[in-house]
Amino acid sequence: MAGFLAGESKLALSRKWQVSAYSIRLILIEAGVAQAGLNLSERQVEEICRLYRAGVSVLEISRRTGVPDSTARMVLVERKVEAPKPGRRAPR
Repeated sequence: MAGFLAGESKLALSRKWQVSAYSIRLILIEAGVAQAGLNLSERQVEEICRLYRAGVSVLEISRRTGVPDSTARMVLVERKVEAPKPGRRAPR
């Protein structure tokens, strides 16, 4: 985090630590340092969160909403949406 706050890019940090830029982005979002910067409406974000809480998988959320699964994951991380309880099934 210190490197990012000092002005290092996510790409530079990913090379330095030998992890993906996606991993760096997730770490920064979880730490509250960076926003996901997603171009989604609040309605789309709420729908992604609602479906996930209902037990729908990220891939299925992607299919239903037309939002890439990586973007849906970023929304869930940014909003700190907890995983559904085991055994809970999604509505069909």
